[in-house]
Amino acid sequence: MVTRPGEWGMRISDLLVAAAAFMATSATAGEVHIISRDQAGSFLSSHQIFLKDQPRQSMTHVDYCGHTYYVFWDTIDWLDNQAYEGHRLGVEYSNGKNWRLICRNPEKQLAQVREEERPQVQGAPDIPASKKYGWIELLNKRSAR
Repeated sequence: MVTRPGEWGMRISDLLVAAAAFMATSATAGEVHIISRDQAGSFLSSHQIFLKDQPRQSMTHVDYCGHTYYVFWDTIDWLDNQAYEGHRLGVEYSNGKNWRLICRNPEKQLAQVREEERPQVQGAPDIPASKKYGWIELLNKRSAR
């Protein structure tokens, strides 16, 4: 079989899109995730968040749309980066087959996370309290650029 230039690239990109779609719908029933989507609504990435009866070590609590969830600190950093990149974010629930949006724009609804809860990284510089920003202040500061 002879392939034309670019033909394999198209097939590989089709496979990547299919894999992303599969990953976006392969969660276990009852899982809640923050889903990042592009402006057209296509899946980009996600982070699982946990209900209030499922806390784990090294997690902190956050409130989205009046509900309390537990998240890892990496999820908070990821959410910040996704919002900064302009991606559409939502808290979505999986019933095992489909995703249901249960909260829009969680990055705008994040209750202030207490800085004293954030674990300190060994060797990280100490930032004075006057230089620390909450979520909303950080997003406003970045959007002003």
